[in-house]
Amino acid sequence: MNMAEKQMNIDDTQEEYLDTLVKLAFQQREALEIQKLFDDFEKESFEDEALAASAYEQFQKRIAKQSKQKNNRLLAKRNRQIISRIIEVAACLVLVLGIAAPIAIANVESVRVKVMQMLIRIDEGHVSIDLTEDENAAFDVPGNWQGEYFPSYIPEEFSIESISNRIADIYYKDANGRNICFSEYTISTSTDLNSENGIITYDDVNGSIALVIELDNYVSIVWSDGTKYFILDAELPKDEVLQIARSVRRIN
Repeated sequence: MNMAEKQMNIDDTQEEYLDTLVKLAFQQREALEIQKLFDDFEKESFEDEALAASAYEQFQKRIAKQSKQKNNRLLAKRNRQIISRIIEVAACLVLVLGIAAPIAIANVESVRVKVMQMLIRIDEGHVSIDLTEDENAAFDVPGNWQGEYFPSYIPEEFSIESISNRIADIYYKDANGRNICFSEYTISTSTDLNSENGIITYDDVNGSIALVIELDNYVSIVWSDGTKYFILDAELPKDEVLQIARSVRRIN
């Protein structure tokens, strides 16, 4: 069984690598956002020319603003909110902001996590902002979980095997003995992974460039949000492991 071997110590080289990885991820995300904005505006047609001009002006301002954001950590926070679609409803332009890593609010008693989404309405003369619950995205988090992030999707056939009381580390197992392990670390923590004879590739996880290692029956994925980094190991196909990784949400 080739699970991640985790050794805790301070390692400046590891931190520099993670900073570089995050920087590349933000650059790729910025390019994807700009292209998506172009695509969205090309698809939409506005009957009201004044409204169209106003919307395009906002678009130009957003591009200019993004080009000035040189600080990677500030960019990480701002790039979580992406304009996913623009629609015209009567005289009101409605912008639905999809959040790459949605805000999740945990209910302490039930440990049920609610995922929130932001709705912005731009009307003539004013802007209204609402934070609404995405009821279909709610998920459960173990009460003794030590981390700030948690997967909102785990395959139904898996159940919790163990949870660490020292670090944010959780193991799942199914009836066939297959394992899933999710861990959350601070950027000052060093971790070792076995990659000998493995296939190493890169993929996107919520806008970050993720390292993917395929070794025997295991897939390991490593990615960062700029303040934390995560390791997900699973005896599952690569596509399903990526689905779990992309479901990770901030819970507090």
